[in-house]
Amino acid sequence: MARAPAPKGGPPPHDDRAEAAILGAALLSPDALATLATQLRPGDFYRPGHGAIAAAMIRLYESARAVDPVTVADELRRAGALDTAGGPGVLIDLQADTPRTSNVGSYATIVHDHATLRRLLHSAEDIRERAADMPADVHEAVIWAQQRVADVAANNGSRTYSSLRVTDIAALLAGNLDTEQATLLTRTDGRALLYAGKMHALFAEPSSGKSWLALLAALEILRLGGAVIYLDLEDSAPGIVGRLIALGADPADVGARFAYLSQDGRFGAPERLELDRLLEDLNPDLVVIDGVAVALARDGADENSNAEVAAWIERVPKPIAATGAAVLLLDHVTKDREKRGRGGRGAGHKLAALDGAAYYLNVLEPFSRARPGAFSLRIEKDRPGGVGEVGANAATCFLEPHGDGARVIMRLDPPALGGPASAPRKPTYVMGRISDVLTDAKVPVSATTLRHLVNAKARTVDAALAALRAEGHVIDRREGRSTFLRLVRPYTGPAVPDLGPTPDLAPPLSDELGEF
Repeated sequence: MARAPAPKGGPPPHDDRAEAAILGAALLSPDALATLATQLRPGDFYRPGHGAIAAAMIRLYESARAVDPVTVADELRRAGALDTAGGPGVLIDLQADTPRTSNVGSYATIVHDHATLRRLLHSAEDIRERAADMPADVHEAVIWAQQRVADVAANNGSRTYSSLRVTDIAALLAGNLDTEQATLLTRTDGRALLYAGKMHALFAEPSSGKSWLALLAALEILRLGGAVIYLDLEDSAPGIVGRLIALGADPADVGARFAYLSQDGRFGAPERLELDRLLEDLNPDLVVIDGVAVALARDGADENSNAEVAAWIERVPKPIAATGAAVLLLDHVTKDREKRGRGGRGAGHKLAALDGAAYYLNVLEPFSRARPGAFSLRIEKDRPGGVGEVGANAATCFLEPHGDGARVIMRLDPPALGGPASAPRKPTYVMGRISDVLTDAKVPVSATTLRHLVNAKARTVDAALAALRAEGHVIDRREGRSTFLRLVRPYTGPAVPDLGPTPDLAPPLSDELGEF
């Protein structure tokens, strides 16, 4: 049945009888009280007195206290809202005038729908006033208007009271309970350091290599056909894109699947809307936020406050990770080494909130565009447990400049390995065996299964697989909770005997390994 339109110039849409009915029902029935507390907010009530009563009932319900006219009147008195509600007698009247407690769902729907219409009218009026003021930036005004309507849409539906998520244990036991494995930022032995769909951090002193390492991860993803978003608050587009090209990224890949964003002010509704659109368009595998301290400052948040850091993480990086992208936060550490603990500078929640891995970059040899260098990665946190224990070294990264710094070779080795950035010879024979296995396979093959199918040491198989991934022969394909290998193009081996690099005639062989 169509609702009667509100008269022009009259009060906005509301239904006093439905509001009173659900409040009265909540005083009489625990089930009706649960409906009120889980499907409505105090602001959904048009009458201020009704909203005050609803707020008192919801507070009592959430603290597991009894709800009746006496306890509600006491709660209203404590909140200084008893007079607004109409006095103690109004609660008795609400009980007595309730038509049927069993119809509470219908009462809640009526109250909610009228509240949604009021919000829509208020948003429309705000939009009309802003347009009438002739804003200088029309594009920004349109984005703001879209966000206002989106806010109404987000509230259009029954409120979910509980944020708890109950897992289907039977389905979980029937699926894959293997330890989550990192799949991004791959070492030369095939092991990776970042997890898809989780939040990570690199902690280090300034100019220690954080951005270079983030761009190495971006290079790997671009070469595998994936996409990357780089939200930069410390450098510039020429600086970041120039470094990515120096690492050997194909400009065509960068132009098509690498998005560079900068942020001058706070991360508000227009920024959220634009980022959401970009996330939907690109579907990135990695989103880098460089750096955290500046992002917090521009949002007016204190990096020493756990509460303010937690609010920023809930608002910015966490929703990004929910899309399935790995989020990599770049952050500074305390200058005083004596006072430096785990994690970044300031609030401990910077580390505690991460559900992926975090690493501290320790400079072994300072690097510049004219001088090779190296740093190690110490594990500060590994929530899934697929990389290693806290305090252990996860990798050693070597950087080697060429051509006056126009070209930079990077390689990410397991911590036991070491040496110049020119990589060892590729295990071409094992690479060919892997290509043959994947060509002949009738069912999906995982990296773990591959180690059993190829007659070679597991470490050699991992290194060969890393090389195939880097050269675009093999990609990872996620299916539900599992990751399988897909052969994009067969590997036929080198055209000439693999004799290693010839520095004066060819780039280092690490270039063929994807420089990691």
